[in-house]
Amino acid sequence: MAGARRQKNRGKTARRRTQAKPLDSERLYVALIDFNKTIIGAKEPSELFEGVCKIAVSSGLFKFAWVGIADEPTGEIRQIASAGMPDGFDFKSLLASIAAAGHAPISIATGRPFISNDAAVDPRLRSMADFLGMVSARSIASFPINKEGKPFAALILGSSKKDAFDTEVISLLEGVAANISHSLDKHESERKRMAVEFDLRELNAELEKRIAQAESATMRAQTYLDFMSHDLTNILTPVMTYAEMIASDERVPENDRKYSRVVVDHVMRAAKFISRVKNLAIAETMPLEKMEATDLRESFLIAQSEVLRRYPNKDVEIEYMYPNDEPIYVLGGYLIESVIEEILDNSIRYSSGPRVEVTVLVSQDRTANGQPMWRIEISDNGPGMSPRLRDTLLAEASGDDKRLSKTIASGIPFMTRIVRHLGGKISIEDRVQGDYSKGTKIVVSVPGYGQ
Repeated sequence: MAGARRQKNRGKTARRRTQAKPLDSERLYVALIDFNKTIIGAKEPSELFEGVCKIAVSSGLFKFAWVGIADEPTGEIRQIASAGMPDGFDFKSLLASIAAAGHAPISIATGRPFISNDAAVDPRLRSMADFLGMVSARSIASFPINKEGKPFAALILGSSKKDAFDTEVISLLEGVAANISHSLDKHESERKRMAVEFDLRELNAELEKRIAQAESATMRAQTYLDFMSHDLTNILTPVMTYAEMIASDERVPENDRKYSRVVVDHVMRAAKFISRVKNLAIAETMPLEKMEATDLRESFLIAQSEVLRRYPNKDVEIEYMYPNDEPIYVLGGYLIESVIEEILDNSIRYSSGPRVEVTVLVSQDRTANGQPMWRIEISDNGPGMSPRLRDTLLAEASGDDKRLSKTIASGIPFMTRIVRHLGGKISIEDRVQGDYSKGTKIVVSVPGYGQ
């Protein structure tokens, strides 16, 4: 009977053993849920590691849990999170012992899990023998944690049970380590994104500061230019007035009147130079979206009226040829008017013949990339420009020469730069191809308003 009772008791023990495994599995799956909640909800890697260690121990599955990380570039392991460790535990001594033994129980170097289900007799754990005895751990496992595809940390778990880490447990814990790795990659990506955003904000702030400084400097420069041009005009106006009075007074000796006309001419040049500089400054500083539109027909009429007023004694005929009777709107407002006025003035001023003939041909055109443009050809029967003079003027206009020409067509560099800032260009051609002495053709291409 006693033998039978012993047999019966052994059967109960066996049943308890078979029931223990499902209990551990149930705890493990509950812990897995908590692991994942922590992994998803952690704001920082430190919060993630601390949470995983606490859950591992509080679940009752493990005696201790800690996370070790490898410093770069030394590779030295240091503990960054732990749970279940004795108060005041000296991690440095433990890590020194592990390092001396080649870091075998920590999976950072190998990038593979380390499993020992009988720690007391495992020769690989001799460096941890005192520690394992202190925490009563009979099984130990380490799982690598990756960041950006490379092992950089390890989760080390210890159990009071022998053979605690079977195939199922190892697989589940590898999944936990993989989830931690994925979360770390997300944290790193977010950190980099925020760093880039911060750098961009800093860059934008600095750029806005520089733009504001540049705009302020430009406004000050424009203000100074306005003051200078205003004051110079006030200075030149009485000089011009008195010189004209002397030049037109028949009581004044002819020689004096001749010199007065020279003074008038130079004062007009100075006034024109001031106007050119001012217009160029406006063209270079004003955004295109703030530029006004102008109708080419009206611009030519205004320019013609102003120019003919200056030369009452010259016989001038200006012929216009437009594609239709509709208004032709281009960008630039009075800046375009100033360019047209400059070209007409040159055509009339420097023509030495008895009759000045100017032809204006306006047609539609396109750039090489298909942008719609208006092509304005202004031809005259004046003395023309030699190829050498044309090359000099165009070089000045392109910025190859810092000086502005002092020749009869000195306004061309200014005009060219103004038109360029409006998105167009100016070229100089012979009115009769191959014979520059037959007159000059100035070709202005400008984008239409809204095109």
